[in-house]
Amino acid sequence: MKPDQSTFSDRIFFLDNIRYLMVLLVVVLHAAASYSFYTTWWTVNDENSIFFDYIFRTLGVFLMPVLFFIAGYFVLPSLHKKGTWHFIKSKFKRLGIPWLIGVMLLGPVEVYIYNYSRRADVLDFWNIFLIKMNSFLSFRIRFSTSNTEFSHLHFWFISLLLLFFIVFALLHKSKSILIKNSQAFKTSKISSHRSILLILFLVSVLSTILTLIMHGVFSKGNEIEPWVIIGSLLQFQPTRIFLYILCFGLGIYAFHKNWFVVGNIPGHFVFWTALSIILWLGKEKALSILLENLFSPVLAAFFLFLQTLLLFSILLTLVSFGKKFWNSSSRINLSLAENSYHIYMVHLLFIYLAQLFLRDWLVLSIYIKFVIVGLSAIFLSYLSSQYVIRPFPRLSVTGMIGIFVLLLMNFSPA
Repeated sequence: MKPDQSTFSDRIFFLDNIRYLMVLLVVVLHAAASYSFYTTWWTVNDENSIFFDYIFRTLGVFLMPVLFFIAGYFVLPSLHKKGTWHFIKSKFKRLGIPWLIGVMLLGPVEVYIYNYSRRADVLDFWNIFLIKMNSFLSFRIRFSTSNTEFSHLHFWFISLLLLFFIVFALLHKSKSILIKNSQAFKTSKISSHRSILLILFLVSVLSTILTLIMHGVFSKGNEIEPWVIIGSLLQFQPTRIFLYILCFGLGIYAFHKNWFVVGNIPGHFVFWTALSIILWLGKEKALSILLENLFSPVLAAFFLFLQTLLLFSILLTLVSFGKKFWNSSSRINLSLAENSYHIYMVHLLFIYLAQLFLRDWLVLSIYIKFVIVGLSAIFLSYLSSQYVIRPFPRLSVTGMIGIFVLLLMNFSPA
């Protein structure tokens, strides 16, 4: 049976709003990267403050997992509406082509800005581009060790999400072949609050166990969360991959089990907010002990478990608040939701340029710089999406490629 249309539409508003909020917070995270002790490798490194370390440790807990969860929540209705092959084709067009254009164009620019910001001698844009392309065409499985090698930058999320969509669509198609009537759009009865909380708890336990195993296999020395590149087509952190898979799958399960329908959100957002604060304090205390070289497998497992519980506590905070107070398709919400994808895709270049300008040309507090970088990147990314990319997609791509070719011509060896 088909779900009630009003209920499904009701769902979309607050989840779309949460999704664009996560994207804006990704911009905030990248704005903070220039000023954190954790990210001295960042393309433009300025003065650092522990304040921005806290931003990284907090936002890093939930941003990408929540985005994977919401993507999973919407995948079933989209798949049933379009059919398997049209769904896959649409995802290649929506995600695959922009990913390819993005990594090809932004990668060399990022290395050039990195070298320029550090007064490095290697400022040959053409050779940087050739090194990147040679690395891309090698199609090796390797760890990411240098920014001169081919890298996905923030587009890693796009390529990984595309893989998740394709794998799920093919698995769903296989199931429909084996079970004749599985193509019918069926959802389960509304899940109880107890069952929702139990599933979240069990997923937290499973995620902790799998993450510990991946840390044991891949964490070496100072490389606690290394990046791996598979055939130039995928880039991810092995220590986080199972969390992302579980969150994506949990989103699919949540839709199938009618989570978050009218009145079916366990607890109140005030409770989940208070619990999130308590879990955050516990996570920070456990981390401080671990950083004091008092490592133990039990404490590490406890830290990861608290961190995953914090993720789901924040998710329930967002959902319960969104359902009650933010379930609106107002003009500003609708506009930001419609532009959130392109904001994510283009914001990093604005981040780099703003961070470089403020570091070299203005003497300001890094806290003021952070605010300026974040707001300007959000504003410019939104304007680019709203008035250039979305109305004129082909012209936009042609223009970006044209500008890139001019850079190659003007910053190439004589």
